[in-house]
Amino acid sequence: MFIIIFATVIGAVMAGVKYKEAVKYKEAIQNAITNRKFEEFNYSKVVRLIYVLLILFGLGSAIYGAMEQSDETIAMGIVTALLFVGELLVAPYKYVLYYNNSQFITKGEVLRLKSIKHFERILNLKFAFVKVVMLNGDKYPISPKAYEILDKKLTEVRNK
Repeated sequence: MFIIIFATVIGAVMAGVKYKEAVKYKEAIQNAITNRKFEEFNYSKVVRLIYVLLILFGLGSAIYGAMEQSDETIAMGIVTALLFVGELLVAPYKYVLYYNNSQFITKGEVLRLKSIKHFERILNLKFAFVKVVMLNGDKYPISPKAYEILDKKLTEVRNK
């Protein structure tokens, strides 16, 4: 029984941390887009679907553990479900690209297009995320379609 309570507490803490992160991203995005026009590209739908499936898997594991009277299986199911609930809360803000002719917003941060150093493929797969490498060394993973949008905008900015 202790392991179930422990897993629930750990999962709840992690979900709470992700909730705070989601609130931070939401506020940062709202502040950044105030009085400025940004286009939006949302690539969170597939990620959110995967998270929902993993939450259901966690809940199913917890139910299976209850039927088998296995505290460890129940605990793993609970912690899995709660971890992905937290990820699901942050996904609508983390996996959205806002952009205009001079800036883009990803993960709640406003970044200048001119500050992009280069793009880095994470894997040599067409569908794999691409890292935007900034002049200061920070890296931001984005979807392949978001990469195409930023690459086009960056080319436009550099050709001006």
